[in-house]
Amino acid sequence: MAAAIDLGSNSFRLLIATPGRPPLNKKMITVGLGRNLAADNRITAAAAEKGVAALAEFRRDIIKAGVTAARTRACGTEALRRAANRNDFIARAENILGKKIEVINGETEARLTLNGIISGLKWPRRPVLIADIGGNSTEIIYASRPPAIDRLVSLGLGAANVSHDLGKGSIDRVTAAIDTAMAGFWSKINPDRLLRLILSGGSATTCAAINLGLDAYDPKQVQGHIITRAEMAAISDRLITTADARATAIKGLDPARAAIVNGGVLLCRKIMEKSAADSVIISDNGLLEGIFLSLAPESVTPYCENFRIE
Repeated sequence: MAAAIDLGSNSFRLLIATPGRPPLNKKMITVGLGRNLAADNRITAAAAEKGVAALAEFRRDIIKAGVTAARTRACGTEALRRAANRNDFIARAENILGKKIEVINGETEARLTLNGIISGLKWPRRPVLIADIGGNSTEIIYASRPPAIDRLVSLGLGAANVSHDLGKGSIDRVTAAIDTAMAGFWSKINPDRLLRLILSGGSATTCAAINLGLDAYDPKQVQGHIITRAEMAAISDRLITTADARATAIKGLDPARAAIVNGGVLLCRKIMEKSAADSVIISDNGLLEGIFLSLAPESVTPYCENFRIE
């Protein structure tokens, strides 16, 4: 049995499982660790308290399951790479968790995410683009002859900081900034209409939940859900023009994500437009599953329904 912890910029997630079996425990707690970074590059006191409380709960779950420290891995991402006061939070978090927290770089995050997404997949013969949109960063991977990787990049754009920019400037200016940040990556690949696009992360799964009109989030329905270009544009247009308070009434949208969903969905839309893909496959798998697989490489998606890419 092993335990994986993803200390993301918006939410902390835990996965406890035995390789080859369904998860014993899989949970997510919204913390908002990186929501204030665009303003002053610091983790707020409120977010730090939520994060510490979440890790205390995770530790109780891990102890109850009988998982050892050697079989536990906790990884921090963009918020803990960037925050000026990250060391203070990490010290408190490690004391509560009883485990060292690894602050992984963007490339490691991308590779772990890739492993989480593709575990159990039948790779397509066509080129594939995978993008994981987090709270404060986006990892993009391109493979012209999968599973070999051609290009991999981690960008400092995510649902939280793009939403912050949308609140302070026009959508045209924010869109132009996104295009500029991604220009270097797009200039080095050759996407065409045969490319298969996969999106993961909270923004992508929220798009699927909204498109499905889910009353409650269901990973089995979200995993492998296909969204067309027109459907993605409609979701984006609806959320960009909807205030946070009204957004909470949208079916499929977790109220805890309402404040940052517009930026995340805009990133989903821009990646889809630039990729030239007519549709996107949504993956509920991602970094958390990749962290788990690094502890249990013999495992084949014990925690989620597989889907195949043809």
